[in-house]
Parts: sequence; structure tokens; C-alpha cells
Amino acid sequence: MVERPKAMKTLLHFKSEQVSSLPALDDDTMDPGAGRLAKLLADTLKMEGYCGDYYDEDWMWQVVVSRKPYMITLICRTDLKEENAYSVAVEPYSRIVRRWFRKYDNYVTVNQLMEFIEKILKSKLAASDIRLWDFKEWDRMQYDY
Repeated sequence: MVERPKAMKTLLHFKSEQVSSLPALDDDTMDPGAGRLAKLLADTLKMEGYCGDYYDEDWMWQVVVSRKPYMITLICRTDLKEENAYSVAVEPYSRIVRRWFRKYDNYVTVNQLMEFIEKILKSKLAASDIRLWDFKEWDRMQYDY
């Protein structure tokens, strides 16, 4: 059996000046940059056979990747500390997902999804300064003032 790390890298942080040049959404309310990013990811994921629904949530945009056997979403937001910086996080960020009486190992799914997202960002947005974090690293970074 292959030993897997306990923490998964579920947050991708990057910089791109091309996000602001993407077509504006009809309802650019809370975070227009993250909305444009969510639409690009949703459209690309839909072409690859994923669910691809996206919507505006309170302080972020969410993209539904799949609904079965458990819900997987991407959370898109603009980083307010850096110019032209954005974050994409996978939810659920835990390695084991429990649904009803079953356990699902989320490790392989999340890693494949993060590799695919990174490929999309590099090819369509010329993303640079790409960093991958696990949830605890990201949480520490948020409060590092």
C-alpha cells in the first residue's frame, strides 16, 4: 500500500492579469474577478463532462464539479492582499468523505482535479506564481499580518 500524506493540497493560489479581461457576467455583484474565473472554470469543466454549474455565494463564487457519489465544489475568490491574485479551493478538503454509511477516499480525486485546474489556469489565463496549500497552511496564511 502506498503511503499518502495526511494533508491534501486543496487550495491553489495564483496571479493573472488576464482574469479582468474575461467577459463580464450579467450579475457582477460581490466579487467580479472571482465570478469571471468561476465562469471560465465551469465552462471548461462542462466541456470535460463535469457538472459545471456555478453561482454567487456570500463572499465567493462556487463551481459544482460533481454531485455523486458526494458533492465536490470549487470555491473561487479574489485575494484582496495582492493585485491580480486569486484563489481556487476544493471542497471537501478532507481526505475521507463520509456520506450515509460509506466512506470515500477523496485523495486521488482532489489531486487529479487540482492538476486539471492548474493546467486550465496556465493555458487559458497565463497564470503565474502558482502555489498549492493544504487547508491548515492556508488558514495560517490568512491570519499572518
